[in-house]
Amino acid sequence: MSGLILKDRTTDDDIRVVLWGSFSNKDNDINIGDIVLIRAARVRPSRDGWIELHLDTRSKIIVEEKAPEITPISEEIVGRILYAFEPVRYKSKDGLITLRDCIIEVDGKLKLCRLWDPRSQEIEGVKLPALVRLEYPYIRKEGFREIINVGKLGKCVILEENSGEIPKDIEKIARRVKYPRVWLDESGEGFREVRGTVIRIDPSATISWWCKKCRQRVSKEFGRFLCENCGEVGEAEPVLAFSIYVDDSTGVLRATFFRDVAERIIGKNVQEILEEIEEKGYEEDTYMLEELESRLLGKTVLLRGRISYVEERGLWRMVVDEMEFAEPLEEATFLEEELESKYLSEIKRKLEDLPS
Repeated sequence: MSGLILKDRTTDDDIRVVLWGSFSNKDNDINIGDIVLIRAARVRPSRDGWIELHLDTRSKIIVEEKAPEITPISEEIVGRILYAFEPVRYKSKDGLITLRDCIIEVDGKLKLCRLWDPRSQEIEGVKLPALVRLEYPYIRKEGFREIINVGKLGKCVILEENSGEIPKDIEKIARRVKYPRVWLDESGEGFREVRGTVIRIDPSATISWWCKKCRQRVSKEFGRFLCENCGEVGEAEPVLAFSIYVDDSTGVLRATFFRDVAERIIGKNVQEILEEIEEKGYEEDTYMLEELESRLLGKTVLLRGRISYVEERGLWRMVVDEMEFAEPLEEATFLEEELESKYLSEIKRKLEDLPS
């Protein structure tokens, strides 16, 4: 017998897979990050509240997509961290993990560097720009680009703070490096920026409740919070969420806002929203979005976040980090630069190849 831990890409829940008999050696053919399809499995609840899939000789497990290629680097990387984004927390089977993205200058080129726990804490409070040495880094491919990663086995050693000058407009430059602008029909999965028109907004935002001890979702019954792992808990964390739909003329993107990002867009924190739900007599944990719809519907926006493709629905999905309204002059400049870099050079080359 052997086992795997899967992440459901539609619900983000962890699922334990138990492999029996001849299937117990199948895990040697599967790598972390692979996308798999499982057929004819038996579903069982486990003692600790997980869902388990049990596979035997009648079952099938198919690798639909291999994990992005990871390339260890034998040498250290020395460069200047010019900008650090806010830390981001992700849920994993080991609980919440934190990563922090940075823009690092190496040999005159700007690259995206991702620091994972506990490395993500090593630049906290450091005065930028900072000269650093990255020990035991590795490269992970994300679509059309490569990202420098430093994990548990690596180190981010601070060599010098306030090292040199910070480039002008570094915040704008950093966003372009982390979130490259794409059209949906040309996009791969990863961190991206999308420009499009808001064509639909969820009628309401929902509030879910999460256990503060194990970070799992809890059920709410008559004012009591019940966690499958911890039993009844005295309090739980409310998490606000809603989605909008954006059309960029090549496809439709479902953009979902969570927690503080959702609160910023609505303009109220979750406690204020809970109070308003009670005052106005809305359905429990449901907040109507008529006001937001009047502000956003038909507007052109820029969305930045992590994109993935939902094949069964035929649309792209983004968990949004940032949203802003598009500025016409900036967009005109951006489109002009895109035309020049992508198309004008090709047109000039073809014209030069024409017989005189």
